[in-house]
Amino acid sequence: MIGFRITLWLLLVAWSSLQAGEVEYRYYRFAPTQLRVTNNCCVQLAEFEFLLDGVKVGTPSVSNPSGSNPNGETPDLAVDGSLTTKWLDFNQGPLVFDFGSATTVDGYRWSTANDATERDPIRWTLEGSANGTTWTLIDDRSDADQSVTTNREAYLANIDLNQIPDTPVITFSVSVGGVTSDEAVGLQNGQSALLDWEITGASSVTLNGSPVSATNTLSVSPAVTTTYEIIGSNGFGPASAPGSRRGFGQPTANPRLV
Repeated sequence: MIGFRITLWLLLVAWSSLQAGEVEYRYYRFAPTQLRVTNNCCVQLAEFEFLLDGVKVGTPSVSNPSGSNPNGETPDLAVDGSLTTKWLDFNQGPLVFDFGSATTVDGYRWSTANDATERDPIRWTLEGSANGTTWTLIDDRSDADQSVTTNREAYLANIDLNQIPDTPVITFSVSVGGVTSDEAVGLQNGQSALLDWEITGASSVTLNGSPVSATNTLSVSPAVTTTYEIIGSNGFGPASAPGSRRGFGQPTANPRLV
């Protein structure tokens, strides 16, 4: 007998790689908003590191737009790997980091400089940008004083990004003749199948490229091999595949001749 089989599987898409809590930008901007003691001098720090799973990510180039830096205390020294050098800005402006290409991070840390605790930032923001012009807030520490150590040449604890929504979560199943599965069911020629899904945390949902509601049941009667691809997305990416560290998974249904 000629029939069809609907098989559900996870399709890993190579063009995307974010997990919950991660962002991917080329540019990042660290902006101190308050120092430990308000002063007319300057802001300073020794080192700044971006992290992914607690591990340092690359070494970006650094600029300090509109900054005023003394010799030997320039922006590049914030990423030179040494706690004995420092960046200092008399204008108390931001640091802009450029990785050269989109780079995934989920946290960061920075270290205090060698002297003058009053110059330590205790409130700040961190933003990301794809083009260096349009910025998105990814971590906001500007509403309360942070626990910045008074020890000199010392790192703060790792800081997770606090402005990142979770990636969407998809529940997807197929039913035929009273049998429901998230893996495979048999479909005889002429039978219909029910695709059922629920997606949370998504601002948009598409099925084969067409907008659909986040929760729905759809009857399908494929006559030939067909792929049903449902994708939930928000501002930070589509749904993540459980168990896949570096890939987005879109649950899909594919009727096949058996």
